[in-house]
Amino acid sequence: MDILSSHNDTTVRCATQKNAANGGHGMTVLPWQTGTTPLMLAPMQGLTNRALRAYFIEHVRPDVIFTEFMRVNTAPAGAGLTAADLRDIASEQEGVPLVVQLVGHGREALVLAARAAQEGGAAHINLNMGCPYGRMGGGLTGGGMLRCPDDLAEVIPALREAIDGSFSVKIRAGYDDPDQILSLLPLFESSGVDFLVLHPRTVVQKYAELPTMG
Repeated sequence: MDILSSHNDTTVRCATQKNAANGGHGMTVLPWQTGTTPLMLAPMQGLTNRALRAYFIEHVRPDVIFTEFMRVNTAPAGAGLTAADLRDIASEQEGVPLVVQLVGHGREALVLAARAAQEGGAAHINLNMGCPYGRMGGGLTGGGMLRCPDDLAEVIPALREAIDGSFSVKIRAGYDDPDQILSLLPLFESSGVDFLVLHPRTVVQKYAELPTMG
């Protein structure tokens, strides 16, 4: 697993999966050129909508852009994504690969949402396991998923199996233990996760204190 990194306040660490097994999907096409270090426009809820992404594409031209996180409805009768979110889904925007970010919990709900996103045109899907605020950090979604690491052994492989394109995970170093990420790397590797976006603080740290760098 290759590690690429930058060293600002919201450190991004990407791990590209080069295992051709990849959950039976063969070699996945990443949203950037292999062998390069991509410039990514990070997702920020309430900010990186289509209009702001277009502005950055025009003035900066990042290699990869992300949607704002799309909330996955876990209610059995309406599991999936909203109509508004589905309208924002595409494989690219103005020629720049677009990664669709999902936030939610529960294997079935997440798999249904991933399939809906692909049917809507998504080629690259990212699971948000890093958001530390509100119900995201205190519940079981976003960074809260790290509170129940045993559940990830079902969720991550199931998503890899359901996703035909690249599958990535945005994650914190841990819920309250900055070394938790180390115990999860074998699961991500064996499941065929294509790359990780790592914020080196824990969920409980939110954006306070200095990032934890090993």
